[in-house]
Amino acid sequence: MFKRLVAWTCIVMVLGPIAALTTAAETVIVASQSSRTQQSNPDTNVSDNSKLTVRTTAGDPTRTYKSWVKFDISDLGVSSLETATLTVTLFQDRGGSCSFDVSYVNDDCLDNIGWERRGLTWNNAPGNIPTDIGALDPGKTTWLARADFTDGVAGDALTVDVLEALESDTDGIVQFVLHNSSAYMVLCSHEHAEEAWRPFLTVSEGPRAKAKKPSPAHGAEDVDRSPTLSWRPGAFADKHDVYFGTVFDDVNDAGAGSPLRVSPAQDANTYQPGRLEFGRTYFWRVDEVN
Repeated sequence: MFKRLVAWTCIVMVLGPIAALTTAAETVIVASQSSRTQQSNPDTNVSDNSKLTVRTTAGDPTRTYKSWVKFDISDLGVSSLETATLTVTLFQDRGGSCSFDVSYVNDDCLDNIGWERRGLTWNNAPGNIPTDIGALDPGKTTWLARADFTDGVAGDALTVDVLEALESDTDGIVQFVLHNSSAYMVLCSHEHAEEAWRPFLTVSEGPRAKAKKPSPAHGAEDVDRSPTLSWRPGAFADKHDVYFGTVFDDVNDAGAGSPLRVSPAQDANTYQPGRLEFGRTYFWRVDEVN
């Protein structure tokens, strides 16, 4: 058995000067619906037009809440997304060290997908487990992150990376669940009077021709000594040129005639560089050939 100590940095580039000059466009999308649900009123809508509540209190269903937030992303080209974050804002001060889970409802879960604020309940909320105070159905939801903060005040924004949820979308609707909290928390809803405090997505789109999602990811450490490099091809890619080496500038600047172009015009979106050395940083780059 050996210890895996190989460090990676991934460089993913697009072939051609036009693509190299293209910058990602940033878009903000405000939530279309949001609602809180309460375990002690499982079939009653307990929403508030200005706030969401997250609370997980064992043995006391009157103090247990989960909240859902929904977005219409039908105008986005999810295949070209580069970044996506969800921002929610504290409705009121919350002292101490606090945290809660953020999950999303899987795209193939169509349970009550058309819910609105005044109709969502503990029992009909998509992906909920009505008998559990904090958990969700793992077959219908996917955990994203644990949001945490200390001594928050009203207006503080909490941000979570949600790119995975948006990339999996096929119907233009994405739903997030705020649940399993460490304390009683109140967040702003999609109808809060302060528009800037409402839940929103911030997304950036890049050129569709660009290769994405390198694996191992950029900056990954402790990877296998005999790895398989992979990436998601650009929308128009016919072939892939793979560059590989141990010096950033050499790999970044290498041309078509360079010995660092280790696999020119290959069909597959994977490459195996062979067995690597311990404790060394490697760099790789993919040029998509349209």
